[in-house]
Amino acid sequence: MQISSLLVMGLAPIAYGFPHFANTGVGHSFRPPTSKAGNDTNRLKPQHFMWKPPGPNDLRSPCPVMNTMANHGFVPRDGRNMTREILIKGLGDGLNIAEVRAINIFENALQVNPIPNATFFDFQMMHTHNIIEHDGSLSRRDAVFDPTNSFDKGTFDNFVSYFGDEQAINISMIANARARHALDMSRINPTFNITQAQIPVIVGENAMLLVIFGRPDNPIANRSFLEYFFRNERLPVELGWVPPDVAIDATVGPIVQDIIAQSPPDVPLTFTPQTSAWIETRQWRQSEPWHMAILDVLDILDILDILEIEDYPEAFPKIGSMGDELQRGLQPRDHGPTPFFSDYHSLQTGCKR
Repeated sequence: MQISSLLVMGLAPIAYGFPHFANTGVGHSFRPPTSKAGNDTNRLKPQHFMWKPPGPNDLRSPCPVMNTMANHGFVPRDGRNMTREILIKGLGDGLNIAEVRAINIFENALQVNPIPNATFFDFQMMHTHNIIEHDGSLSRRDAVFDPTNSFDKGTFDNFVSYFGDEQAINISMIANARARHALDMSRINPTFNITQAQIPVIVGENAMLLVIFGRPDNPIANRSFLEYFFRNERLPVELGWVPPDVAIDATVGPIVQDIIAQSPPDVPLTFTPQTSAWIETRQWRQSEPWHMAILDVLDILDILDILEIEDYPEAFPKIGSMGDELQRGLQPRDHGPTPFFSDYHSLQTGCKR
């Protein structure tokens, strides 16, 4: 569900110091010396140009980086039998991740394999909640809503919305976006949970974005690269990206610490089901009758959105009317606490369409 929990778990000991081309194949002998973005193309391997989507029998994980490595063929395309040697070479060739880091990544990844003394893992094993996969993903809905951990456009759009119009994403921007996105996710998930032990890994995922789509010694990510990668699970070679010329290793640790230090003070780093914003909004709901009305409407609008029912203003006019008022920032007028439950039967019927 996350960009690179596996990658960052390999860096966690350091972090805890804080406590289209279409599928062109390899037939082209000519390669321009620099990419569209002015980067040295000598760092590109044939697999960078050999992307293809997963087939019906291929396994994929909650981690977009691992999925992308498989889609390009840097690791087995079927998502099975990821060994130490395969991961070292794949991460090194694809992203210029240093060998010592790749070894740590692999060793941490073995936690997902239930077989004692295993020497491999499969992508499907990574879906186990709170080992690699966790709540508050940048691009996946929480597992309680979607255990397949597939890319979710709405979730990712919410995350990148906090960048505004910025195209160069620095440490403070990603710190703010990550924190506020997690808070948003906690508002809709009553089981939302992020522990202190998970913070270096979760924040480290964001640090990895900065160094993969920027540089380890200049952690400013190109937004176009970042969005292309997430939305396609494909390396943005056609946009001019190449792997950084500085190996990704211990340099990520200080970036993790900086992201934590620059996180907004009004948003918690950790969450439990008892302290999540979902609970707070329900307490706020009880304080005034019109608060109750707002939260009920928002809950129903969430359901409609999840079910991709877009014509609710016509199908459920009272819900649509109140939703319009809420979007304009107005207190609902004379609706009472639950005036729209006459639409509830219609809502249930609509959900079955």
